[in-house]
Amino acid sequence: MKKTGYCAVLAAGVLAAALAAGCGSKKADVTTSAVTTAAESAPDNGETDAAMEVNEINESEFEEGDLKIPTGNVEVERKNADGTVLVEGYYEQVVIPDSLKDKPIGKALEAFNQAQIERARTDIAYLESEAEKNLKDKGDKFKAFEYNSDVSFSTQNQDYVSIQASSYSKTDAEEKTVYHTATYDTKTGNELKVSDIVAEPDKLADVLADRLLHENSKEDFGDVDVKGKIKEMITNGTLAWNLEDDGAVFTFAEGTVAPVDNGEFTVKYLYAFTPEFFKSVPEAAMKAAQEGAEILDDGNDAADSKSAENSDEGASGPGKEAKPAQESIAAKKK
Repeated sequence: MKKTGYCAVLAAGVLAAALAAGCGSKKADVTTSAVTTAAESAPDNGETDAAMEVNEINESEFEEGDLKIPTGNVEVERKNADGTVLVEGYYEQVVIPDSLKDKPIGKALEAFNQAQIERARTDIAYLESEAEKNLKDKGDKFKAFEYNSDVSFSTQNQDYVSIQASSYSKTDAEEKTVYHTATYDTKTGNELKVSDIVAEPDKLADVLADRLLHENSKEDFGDVDVKGKIKEMITNGTLAWNLEDDGAVFTFAEGTVAPVDNGEFTVKYLYAFTPEFFKSVPEAAMKAAQEGAEILDDGNDAADSKSAENSDEGASGPGKEAKPAQESIAAKKK
């Protein structure tokens, strides 16, 4: 079962609709001379993973200037000496186009690929060992353990390339998802730290914790020291964050800031509504935000006019003041 990514719903629906791209599907248009290279080295058990299959991309999801970098799947199946499947699934990698391979961003993505492969092989080896033990205990009732590691881009334009790897594992005892994220300067290939993005990094843990606690039930977090957990993530570099075309999103996997049964949480800040959260806002993002805000204002004006027409007798004025657009989103996902 493939673990899907987060989904945040904007309160400003009109803005979201205005900025959203259309649907469609087209085979990835990528020139690469070594699609299977990263998948060819053999695991420790002597078995070779399947060749990488390049995933489809939706051309209509991309804006002018986007890089259109696809990903590829490497199927995984680990068996014991008797042929029993112990672990099955896949892991994804970035398929780097030839046009980017010699550029700084191409080299940065290749380093991300190598780290992704190393993580996947380490995780799979651990699951394989645990599955062997479980097979001895369960016998005929044994079910193969599962490992899926998805790679997705939250943005890939002329300013930034932001990527997320979500590694999902399932044994007979637990399901777990771990996130690894990276954001790069497209021109230099340098990986950005969260302190390069937010205006007040020293206050980030407080801001994120306050948002989570304010927009969710405190019961969701139990006795967990949410602020302390986030500070720890920032310190050890495990805070999962990505840039998107319209802002930044922070992802907290199950069990990181709340009891594991309460799911994962995301917090999103938008360039359009909280520019003070960021050190700077990309020019293209601010332009899109301004255009979206104008559309939103037009929609609010129309709603105000309609409200005034339908108001109770005796009411006066141009109608109720429009509710301010939501500044950020803190959503829980089960």
